[in-house]
Formats: sequence, C-alpha cells, structure tokens
Amino acid sequence: MRQLYALVPALAAVLGCGGDGGAPEPDAADLLTPPEFEIGCDEIPQSGPDAFSAATDFGPVTPGTLTGWEADGRWFFTGARIGGVSSVHLERRGDQIIVDRDEETPGTIDNDAVFHRYEAGGEGSSFIIAKRVIDRRDDGSLRVDRAVCDGDVCRVCSARVILATRHDDAERDKLTLVGELYGDDWEAGFTFNVRMVGTLAYLIRQDGLHIIETADPSNPVELGSWRRTGDGYSNDVKIVDAGNKRFAIIADTPVDIVDVTDPANPTLAAQITEEAHTLFTETRDGNTRAYFGNYDGTCPVWDVTNPAQPQKLGGYTSPGSIVHDLSISGGIAYLNA
Repeated sequence: MRQLYALVPALAAVLGCGGDGGAPEPDAADLLTPPEFEIGCDEIPQSGPDAFSAATDFGPVTPGTLTGWEADGRWFFTGARIGGVSSVHLERRGDQIIVDRDEETPGTIDNDAVFHRYEAGGEGSSFIIAKRVIDRRDDGSLRVDRAVCDGDVCRVCSARVILATRHDDAERDKLTLVGELYGDDWEAGFTFNVRMVGTLAYLIRQDGLHIIETADPSNPVELGSWRRTGDGYSNDVKIVDAGNKRFAIIADTPVDIVDVTDPANPTLAAQITEEAHTLFTETRDGNTRAYFGNYDGTCPVWDVTNPAQPQKLGGYTSPGSIVHDLSISGGIAYLNA
C-alpha cells in the first residue's frame, strides 16, 4: 500500500537531539525542502463526519513553501490521472481562494497550504471532497492531495501539479492559436460545453447560451445570446432541428428549450420543469428523445420531436448517484455515475 503520510526530512534530526550540545540546528533551507512522495491513491476508513477538516489531516505540511506564490491558473496533474480528474483550478482572492470554480465554498490559502473542503449530496448519498495544495519546489511544481469520502471509506490521492501555460513555442506541439473571443458582457464564470452546426458555435456558459459565428476563425463574432431571468446554472446544451426551425435544449433547473432559428434573436420556446445536469438527444424512427442525467441518480426521458411541445415518456433511477455525463446509442443509455 502506498504510504499516505511521509515525514518531513529533518524532523527526525530535530527529535534526535541529545547530549550536552545536541545535534546542530538544521539549516533553514533544509526545513523548506519538501519530502518526496508517491503518486497514486489509497482507500482508508472514514474517521467520521469531520474527516479531512484541515490541511494537516492529509499529513505533514512543509512550512513556508507557498510564500509569494502566484496561485492563479489551472494546474495539471503529472505522472498519473488522479481520482478521475486531471487538474485543479485556483483563483486567489485575498486570504481566500476559489478552487475548481466553487464560488459557494471558498478555500483558504496561506504561506503553507491551500485547503478546500465541501460536502454534497443528500440523505443516503452524502459525501465529502477535500483538497489541499502544498510543498512548492524549486521547479515550480507542487503537491496536490484529494480525498473523497462516502461515509465509510475515503479514497485519498496524491499527485504533482504543474501550471498550464499557453503560447509558448517551447511547450506546444503542432498547435497554433487562430483566434479567440471573450465577450465584453459575459458574466464571471466559465464555459461548460459547445456544439457546432456548420460554422455556428452554440456555447453554453454558466450565464447561459451564446451563439458565435466562426466562419472566420481568426475573428469569431457573437451573433446573439439567451440568458434566463433570475437564477440559473446552465451546464450542457444539445441542438435539435425540427422542420425549418432549430432549438437549443439547455441542461439547467428547469430545462430550457430555446428557439435559435434566428441566431440574433433566440427566444424561449418551452420549459421542462425538471432538473438536468447533463443531457443527450437521439433520433430514431423519426422521433427525437432527450435523456437527462442528474446528481440524485434520476434520468428522465422526454420526447422532443417537437421541441416547443415536449412530452415526458418516463425515466430511470440509477442505483448510483451523481450522473455526471451520459451517452445514448440505439436506445441504450451509458451513464457516468
């Protein structure tokens, strides 16, 4: 089994002092040298509802290595894919830090560690996810630890992370940036998904739908947008053509169906009063169906052959939870849960 808690070098030397003069005091540089660690994952029993409530619950922290560190950016895991994810995104705000875009539960940052923890789910499906970033090295890499606890067991993973960079001839290979767009009126947040039909890009962001013409890739132009009045957290989008009309089906709560036939003037055509974290559409035998996936494991199925008048067909409840993605082929749903 991979050792979860590696002792900081020099600790043994400090504890081993004896005699009249004792051992010489360790050099300050030695105290700031992070220990080596193994990349990988282990499962350990969950100690209780307060498991991984502090950065030190993962094990020792080398003090001071984050002093003066510029944390902002996306940090990619190296050596292995850890815990089903490949990176961590950080955005520093004073003594708080937004980890993986979680605005509701900011993490903490000081000279020693970044720490972020949140609980999710409901009765019977509650879980804890905790993360820490520590031990910056001379080459700029750091250690990340991530724990996911389901009430009985915690899966604890460790990896080294490096900063994602762009436009560096020494690092890119056969990739060239042609153009980019960040709308002046786009709200804070990030992009979840994009669907292409011809040269039109249907971009779903946290703040809603943006329709972008990409015929000239060096100069993408936003033609129109649609944003729900009030709260919303749009996460996925699929495009359905019906007759001479085109509709965007948007995963949110409720599900919005937007007429995008005129890209400059998208309008709400219908709403489905259910939740959808992710969605997929399939057309078979002239009928188009929309399949939703949700964190509570439910997967409603709707007939959207006429998207302006959706009809519920049924649903399925997964024995798991957190349906994060799904794909449909021949009427069979493949769920990532």
